[in-house]
Amino acid sequence: MKELRSLVPYLRPHRATVARALALVAVSNLLSSALPLLLKRAIDCLGGEHADAGVLTASVAALAGIAALRFFLQTTFRHALFGVARRIEYAVRNDLFAALLRLDAAFFQGMPTGDLLSRVTNDLDSVRMLLGFGLMSIVNTFLLSLLAMGGMLWISPRLAAVALLPLAFTTLLVKRMGKAMHARSKEVQEQLARVSTKVQENLAGVRVVRAFAQEEAEIAAFRVLNEETLAKNLDLVRVSGVGFTATALLAELGVLLTLLLCGLGILEGRYTTGDFMAFLAYQLMLVWPMIALGWVINLVQRGEASMGRVNEVLRARPTVADAPGAEDPGEVRGELEVRDLTFRYAGAERAALEGVSLRVPAGGRLGLVGRTGCGKSTLLALLARVYAVPDGKLFLDGRDVNRLSIAGLRARLGYVPQDAFLFSDRIRTNIAYGRKAEVLEEVVAAARLSRFDGEVEGFPDKYEQLIGERGVTLSGGQKQRATLARATIVGPRLLLFDDVFSNVDTRTEREILDGLEDYVRGRTVVFAGHRLAGMRRCDRIAVLDQGRVVEEGTHEELLARKGIYRDLWDRQRLAEELETLA
Repeated sequence: MKELRSLVPYLRPHRATVARALALVAVSNLLSSALPLLLKRAIDCLGGEHADAGVLTASVAALAGIAALRFFLQTTFRHALFGVARRIEYAVRNDLFAALLRLDAAFFQGMPTGDLLSRVTNDLDSVRMLLGFGLMSIVNTFLLSLLAMGGMLWISPRLAAVALLPLAFTTLLVKRMGKAMHARSKEVQEQLARVSTKVQENLAGVRVVRAFAQEEAEIAAFRVLNEETLAKNLDLVRVSGVGFTATALLAELGVLLTLLLCGLGILEGRYTTGDFMAFLAYQLMLVWPMIALGWVINLVQRGEASMGRVNEVLRARPTVADAPGAEDPGEVRGELEVRDLTFRYAGAERAALEGVSLRVPAGGRLGLVGRTGCGKSTLLALLARVYAVPDGKLFLDGRDVNRLSIAGLRARLGYVPQDAFLFSDRIRTNIAYGRKAEVLEEVVAAARLSRFDGEVEGFPDKYEQLIGERGVTLSGGQKQRATLARATIVGPRLLLFDDVFSNVDTRTEREILDGLEDYVRGRTVVFAGHRLAGMRRCDRIAVLDQGRVVEEGTHEELLARKGIYRDLWDRQRLAEELETLA
């Protein structure tokens, strides 16, 4: 039950409402416990020397009044408890979403998106069911059981001792059921997460699936996964079903014992018919709690397993976080320095960067080139503090970036990653994402800088155009230009461009660079890319190979060295000439 303790802070603001609701549950059960006694009174006055029509009428009226009052009470406490459960679900979901946004890239590398979506939906549904229906059923079952057993003891302690004997076996059964159902509930929730992941990946990559004609293969793979989900759910149903029916069987055994012993007692004159009916009514009141006990255990075990999965996210801490006493950078000039930086991704066999040292003066332009996988994107991600940077390795204006607040640092840089991600929203909203207010004139100006404005004007709704999930209605080059506009609109002093022209042709790249020329003047720019033509605009170029800086200099100096840079240059020139001839 330790995972459920984390819900206490969420319950605390609602403790008065929960207390009132549970008090109404108690009153409702007290009224229920009076019903068999009224029934006994009504039956005993039907004949013999105790016959009394007035008593019968009063008893029936009391039974009807209690039924009406119980209806009102049950409606009230159900609304209160279910409302609290919904509000707690709302609060936990908000905290869960906020936690996901605070966590950094290192966390998401080992956590599929579908699994996270399952925690936000399926797992929280299970927690809500426990808090609402589960909490009500637990209290209801406990109180009703006590009151029913008390009524049975009041009528006949001897008869109650025999009739309640099956409860001892029920206790042992519940203990075994709890362990079995907890393990299976956790497996079911984890399997649902795998299903969510499969669906999310196929929807996100539906164009790839269709391009390779893999629809049938993916459908078959999903069917296998779904069959596993069915099997795990059926296993849980089997265990819970056996538990439910065994509990009901024990309860029915108690009823049979009552029928035999109390029937003999009536024949011998020790009990009245009213005693028998009241005792049987109390025993039947006890049957439902015994049957419901297995279902409540299922709710508790599933709720705890789900809350454990939610807590994994809530308790996770980002590896990139503000150090104690971190300061806002204030006005920055943009001088960057990297000192002997080595970085290895979690679980990787070799370092992505090793012993990298670079310096970019304020307002300078540094180009990063190299073969695929050489570490360019990793270095830019570290400059943007997407991953944790060791102390004393990365400096901005002479200050260790780990002494600066992350929010303050990122507010002063424009980072355009290789993955041109756009939200399912309007074009103007995507471009103005980093601004507190959408000013159309600024959006248009930013689009003009990235040479995206002409194409936007060709859309039916122009800047109000909806672009679909991840910008699906735009081409790769359009998405890159939109993200470039989004980075420039915030007016950063430091710009980090990660291969932002990979999906545009060389002519468009040249036009964009010409348009950015005035904008980037006086700003520090680190530009990573595969095409070398645009690198001639950089003050310095660093060539990376297997995570190391192997060459550094101007465009002309690197060509003269006849190293990796010269080899890449010659290959690209040859490819361009062949393309022209074709």
